[in-house]
Amino acid sequence: MDVNAQANAATATGRSAAIDGLRGFALAGMLAWHAQVGWVRGGFARMTIFFVLAGFLSTKTVRRLAATPGLGRWRSFGSFWARRVRRLLPLTVLGVGLAVAVTARYGGSTARDRLFGDTVSVLTSWSNWRFVLEQRSYGAFFESPSAFQHFWSLSAEEQCFVVLPLAVSAAVLLGRFLRSSRQPEPTRTAAMLAVLGAAGCLSPLVVAQDPDTVYYGTHVRLGEVLVGAALAVAWERIGPTLNPRGAAGWSIAGAVGIVALVATMLLVDRNVAWLYRGGMGLVVFPVVAVLGGILAGGRFVNAVLSLPPLRWLGRAALSIYALHWPIYQVVEAELAGRSHWEIVTVELAVSVSIGAIVFVAIERPLLPGSAGAPSRLWARGRVAFPTLGVLAVSCMVAAAAVPPVEAPIRFEELAADPRASTSMSVQEAQAVLAGESVARPSLPVIRDTSRVGIALFGGSTALTLALGYDQWEPSAPWSQVVPGYAPLGCGLLDDGERAHDDPGNELPEGAVPPECRYRGLRWPATVVTYGIQVPVIVASTAELTTWLLPDDDRWRSLGDPVLDASVRTALVDSIDALMAAGAQAVVLATAVAPPPEMDPDVATVRRARVARYTQLLHEVAAQRDVSIVDLTTWSASLGVDERRVLIPDGIHVSTAGGRRVWNEVIGPALDALHAAGRLSPQRT
Repeated sequence: MDVNAQANAATATGRSAAIDGLRGFALAGMLAWHAQVGWVRGGFARMTIFFVLAGFLSTKTVRRLAATPGLGRWRSFGSFWARRVRRLLPLTVLGVGLAVAVTARYGGSTARDRLFGDTVSVLTSWSNWRFVLEQRSYGAFFESPSAFQHFWSLSAEEQCFVVLPLAVSAAVLLGRFLRSSRQPEPTRTAAMLAVLGAAGCLSPLVVAQDPDTVYYGTHVRLGEVLVGAALAVAWERIGPTLNPRGAAGWSIAGAVGIVALVATMLLVDRNVAWLYRGGMGLVVFPVVAVLGGILAGGRFVNAVLSLPPLRWLGRAALSIYALHWPIYQVVEAELAGRSHWEIVTVELAVSVSIGAIVFVAIERPLLPGSAGAPSRLWARGRVAFPTLGVLAVSCMVAAAAVPPVEAPIRFEELAADPRASTSMSVQEAQAVLAGESVARPSLPVIRDTSRVGIALFGGSTALTLALGYDQWEPSAPWSQVVPGYAPLGCGLLDDGERAHDDPGNELPEGAVPPECRYRGLRWPATVVTYGIQVPVIVASTAELTTWLLPDDDRWRSLGDPVLDASVRTALVDSIDALMAAGAQAVVLATAVAPPPEMDPDVATVRRARVARYTQLLHEVAAQRDVSIVDLTTWSASLGVDERRVLIPDGIHVSTAGGRRVWNEVIGPALDALHAAGRLSPQRT
């Protein structure tokens, strides 16, 4: 049997093998991307395929219902919506139940805090807008993962199914007003749907929207659904009149569409700005071309998409999709420390296998027309809806019963704690360095001149480390940890503007905060005020952003010679100023590694900057005879479970993490300096 005959036979049985394969193709790409296979990039293209297919496959039924006169139309629409609920809700409830269990076992404080709200939003089909309102960027998918994040697309699809019958009815009614047109009714309706679809897809061109609103937004996704609906209606006219020449044209278009979709998935990064200014809507064109090629019997497109693995993945797509992301999180937690490809292999194997079991055991038996199809009671909802309602409520009760985890880092409390960081105005710093008497807060430990004074300088990372010394200090009676200068959001560069091309960085954008400026005055004045012999400079993430330096006309990142020179100069000047103020030795702590859960594309950029930053730090340390303690290597040695407790947000240490750092890294380095005779309690 040739490919055309196979495609026709599949269509005759109610399913198209190639259309199933197209869905499987999109699912395979999505599974690989979520598994952080680095060469798979364009996640937006896979979602567009799903939404166009949803509109295309539903419209034949919807259009027939739209033709029902009077109140019968609304009863028909009610039946359509009820069937959608019976189709989607069982797998959604199962996936939510798994996500609740995974969050209860593996989730951190943020995930648990959001657990009940996430559960309710998914079960009530508005999770995509919840993510928009809470500014939970899809770009941060891997950084603070929620077991519910992937459900946004099901929520958007369910919202589109609510609107689709109304949109088709509106298109039919508008088409009737154009009866004077020589075009037949299907053509008029298809044109109206295409216009509505284009309005949704291209709305970001007209109304400025942030990227997450475009990506999650129902209005954009509904546009993709309506484009699929337009093709379904238009094919009523095109299909019966398609001649061999037209079929050949669609076949070529389908082949080109496949190539374009593959190229988009591999080459177009989802972070490029033009995608969110209407560019994402361009992906509907290759999807429509592929669908047209399938319907026209194109040999290449049907042969490729009818491959058994793709076809099977397409059939089981809903079961696999609903369960895969929580499964990925379990695998990553349990296989912490294994190689990336081992983890990817297990993630794909386990999620597809469990999804297949659920498809065979649960999803397929509930499909109308299948062997063991549901009873009439289930089909009519007399059993389905009460059962699903009980299960949904059970998920919400379970989510509410999961106890919250106390937030491990309280930045505002730390910033206000005088033991962690001092405040120092520019005027006070100038007065101190001029030898004038300045009233400062008096703490019992800071006047003990028999010990060596130690303090941390930097930003939020230094601040979170500042109180972790309580277990180490008693074992080093020669030492005394005192307040340093470490305001939130600060780094080495104290002038200019910064912006994020890295969604993993949460530092404030714009001009450097006022409290971060004049480091060359505030740091040495703090050394003088508290009698500090060992300032520990914690070099963290501030310099990993993109910078617009004073009197410069372009944004730069590490690796650019101009920014590199500025960072080197800032570090050298800081060390020299601290030594001139009386420090006996400066310790440089590197804490700049990207969290392992970060988006692989973002992590590649971050790692390159980290490597350059680390190189600069070591160069300056060698030049100025400064000791380096490598917090980056320490953090990289932790397993996933340890990181979750010790470095909960991937950057800052918790109280337990701070104690580990002092006991295992900073403390031993200071002990070595003391043993070498480089430190004494004598103040200069």
